[in-house]
Amino acid sequence: MAESLALRLTAAPLLRVGARELALDGLAALLAAQLALDGPQPRAALAALLWPDADLARARANLRQRLLRLKQQAGVDWIVGDATLALDAKVQVEPLDAPQAGELLLGLRLADELGQAAQWLDAARTTLRQRRLQALATLAAAAEAEQRWADAEQIVQAQLALEPHAEALHRALIRVHYLAGDGARARCSRSPGDAAAAGVRRVPRDRDAGLDATGGAGRTGAGVEAVVAGLGHCTGPTAASCRARCRPG
Repeated sequence: MAESLALRLTAAPLLRVGARELALDGLAALLAAQLALDGPQPRAALAALLWPDADLARARANLRQRLLRLKQQAGVDWIVGDATLALDAKVQVEPLDAPQAGELLLGLRLADELGQAAQWLDAARTTLRQRRLQALATLAAAAEAEQRWADAEQIVQAQLALEPHAEALHRALIRVHYLAGDGARARCSRSPGDAAAAGVRRVPRDRDAGLDATGGAGRTGAGVEAVVAGLGHCTGPTAASCRARCRPG
């Protein structure tokens, strides 16, 4: 019975062959990612992409040797084809844009001479990041609608891990705290500028009292957005006293 083949390209890339896990080095991972995301590719184009400084004959020879090494390591051909290369039909690619997925080819930094490949990787990472953000936004909206505040907070935090400087996401986190009736946390939240300033954001004093009211889930959308829209940096207190008054969001 043939062993199962599973390809992981997020986090540390690897190929699972049955119960074995084979780590993929940078070029192997990049080759596999190209085939997984863009489908079958001309062998000559892949050779030129991965070895741009070599003449075509040498680049093709390098690719041939690399494919042979990958086959020997796995014990099976998992990249197949002649003039056109593709992942074997038995290879199951783990979801690349699932909300919990890590970055594509995490930690891979390509050499300067691989400029075209680096541009492709940057564009692919951006596309997948946007897909994950969209998927998380759908989950966050559902959690908020169902008043599952802990889930909503966790999801927004996952979005912030992808886009830590997105003002809209920081406001979304404050909104979740506010709707949950957690005035202390809604009052202050880390802002995109916290490294250079106080490290927190604060609702102006004239809006403070309303945040401590109970029944957050019953507040109107207009009222919530009015509070969130009124956010500003701490101005009166020093940075230290501001941090002391507010718990990190």
